[in-house]
Amino acid sequence: MLCPALALPAQRFEAHWYQPHLLSDAAAASDRIQTLSGHFLPVSVEGANFYLEEGYSLVRAEANPSGLQLAFRKGSAARGAGAPWSPEAATPPANLGRSPLFTTIVYHEISYLEIWRIHTHHGEPDWCVAPVENLTARNDVLCLASREDAQSLADALATLAKASGATLVPPLGLWAEQGIAEDRRLKIQQTGWLITRVDPDGPPARAGLLPGDLIYKVNNIPCPGSGSFFSAFRTAAWPAASSSDDVRVEFFRGSEHLSVIAHYSAAAEGPQ
Repeated sequence: MLCPALALPAQRFEAHWYQPHLLSDAAAASDRIQTLSGHFLPVSVEGANFYLEEGYSLVRAEANPSGLQLAFRKGSAARGAGAPWSPEAATPPANLGRSPLFTTIVYHEISYLEIWRIHTHHGEPDWCVAPVENLTARNDVLCLASREDAQSLADALATLAKASGATLVPPLGLWAEQGIAEDRRLKIQQTGWLITRVDPDGPPARAGLLPGDLIYKVNNIPCPGSGSFFSAFRTAAWPAASSSDDVRVEFFRGSEHLSVIAHYSAAAEGPQ
């Protein structure tokens, strides 16, 4: 299975498709992030492994038009406590304590946002927002306690990404890796992209695509099964950076040639 750049070795991971809604403006988005920030849980990365960190509290927050920088330290602050956004409340780097964690999100590197549901060892699910570029979680991931809060954060980040000039596309709703299928009719091997994950409620799931299907054409453009799946799908589905379209996907299911129409709504709907 092709996993995100950040894997979850000891935690059950599910992706839930969500289309962010733009807020009225960047100021409203910044206000929302500040309101939610007291609930943030950070993550740490070791190689390709992604670990949700608990028991950390936000002690410093800096925001500018290009991105967001947060600092966390181990502490007993309760979830939901106020976060220090004002310069007077900012904690100097020397006072962050042992093993501080830092989170950075650069808005122009966001192509779309994913919502991840994680089941942790304490049994209660946490919900994470992963800013994705080229099918890689290039920015850091932030987690919250509820799906509603994660969606609210995704709305704010999408608004700020658009304001920074980023070109957002709809969340794809699937992941794929290079694959080969046998075309028995033509007696050849067909290369393409083997679906490894389909998000519940996303356009591919609603269209009927399943893990194991091998995509070989998108909007009549062949998918060679090399290079970046995200780039190939995006170029074929939205060649002029269109934010909404019906995408025709041709694929093999076993030896059958099938096709479906996946309807993607606006890349970041709104405002709301």
